[in-house]
Amino acid sequence: MHRRNSPAANRTRSSSIQSKNTPVVKIILAFLLLTATIAGASTAWHQWRGPGQAGVTDATNLPVQWDDGENILWKTALPGPGSSQPVVWDATIFVTSFSGYNPSTGQNIGDPVPVDGIVFHVTRVDMRTGKVIWNRKIEPLNPLEQRSKNVAYHGFATPTPIIEANRLYVSFGTGGVFCLDHSGAQIWSASIGTDNPDWGYAASLASYESLIIANACVESGALIALDKSTGKEVWRNTEGLGQGMNQISRSTPLIFQNAEGEDRMAILAAGQFIQVHDPATGELLWKEGRWGGGYASGTPVVSEDGSVLYAAFGGSHGPTAMAAFRTGDDVAERVIWETDYVGHGLVPPVLYRGRLYYGAYGGVKPSAAQGFGCIDAATGEKVFHHQPDEFGDNIYSPPLAGDGKIYIQSQLLGTWVLEATDEYNLLAQNVLDEDRVETEMKLNVRQTGNKSGNGFVAMPIPLANGHLLLRGYWGLYCVRNPNLNR
Repeated sequence: MHRRNSPAANRTRSSSIQSKNTPVVKIILAFLLLTATIAGASTAWHQWRGPGQAGVTDATNLPVQWDDGENILWKTALPGPGSSQPVVWDATIFVTSFSGYNPSTGQNIGDPVPVDGIVFHVTRVDMRTGKVIWNRKIEPLNPLEQRSKNVAYHGFATPTPIIEANRLYVSFGTGGVFCLDHSGAQIWSASIGTDNPDWGYAASLASYESLIIANACVESGALIALDKSTGKEVWRNTEGLGQGMNQISRSTPLIFQNAEGEDRMAILAAGQFIQVHDPATGELLWKEGRWGGGYASGTPVVSEDGSVLYAAFGGSHGPTAMAAFRTGDDVAERVIWETDYVGHGLVPPVLYRGRLYYGAYGGVKPSAAQGFGCIDAATGEKVFHHQPDEFGDNIYSPPLAGDGKIYIQSQLLGTWVLEATDEYNLLAQNVLDEDRVETEMKLNVRQTGNKSGNGFVAMPIPLANGHLLLRGYWGLYCVRNPNLNR
């Protein structure tokens, strides 16, 4: 005979359950709620600098303040160091790194790097918990030459992957380009060159229709398009590119539609030229340049309507400048404006609400060139440039703009959160332990030239529901919105 529970019994059971909501249980429930909300909304960050390579997010309620003891939902160690930006597909993170050499060994910058044991890694991480789902080891396709420590510090795992439906495309420069599925199985591999530059590889891949496009200037002096299905070479173009100090380009190709609605691809070369190509064929359509010089090449930025390209020029061997260009193939006047600016052609600005915001690279010794600034995108006039007191740091990360804020990741001194206005207004400077380790190294750099591999050089990545993903040299950090579900 089945016996039904009486209302009193139900109340007793409910009371018993409630009584078990100890502080530990409440903490677990709160964590589950937080991790569920991360996956509760669609997240799309499929390539370097995100949608359109713009570095802009429409996410809201992004966090402002955090440190190791506050607002870090999870942190996950990676198999090795790296400088690439993670990419995000739904509730999953993919990121590259390398192992076989520890850049924190205290060697001088010019000391040779042992490369025989270098192995590349592609790691898939659960965005909700930070748990590693799988780690794929990849052997280099071509021999890696013994170079200075600069390569290990910047170049073994610097290019950012591209994630698409059940496909992941990753570049390790001379080590090769690889296509994996989302389970980590390799579909194909392709070589884009065998040269081993002293400062390594930085250009990320670009996706155009059925093509994956690589700026392989430092590997083979060419732009190369590969078939997404097979990895076979579709076209190769060396126009305007070459090898050597005066031709080096580490610019990630920017795919955009110009003022006439035509598909185009833009890169920067040698810190002083902007070039626009047909992405379907690689044909060089126009080229403009007379600024700066050297080997530091960032990536152009395009206006929302595709009518204007903006670019920062200059590097270690020339003055810096910024300019705006009309994008039509046949225009009487290509340059709209040009201006000297206190910055560096290594890192692109972000275009946000009619302004170009930037973080100025400058090295570990404080100088007037360092800091944060803003330029009027319509006129090229300087809105502000501010150097914080005693600011001596490298900025290799392009800014992230969104939610009325500008996030600029410095290598040694944390994430700087600025209000997106016409005045310098610092909302927070957020420093984590990995920054602190690197900051302790900074004095040693000034005194001896030694360089270690710590800190942060990848831009913050927006996740769903007001969370941010930070990629340190050695790990990932998920920063939560402290007001979420409160």
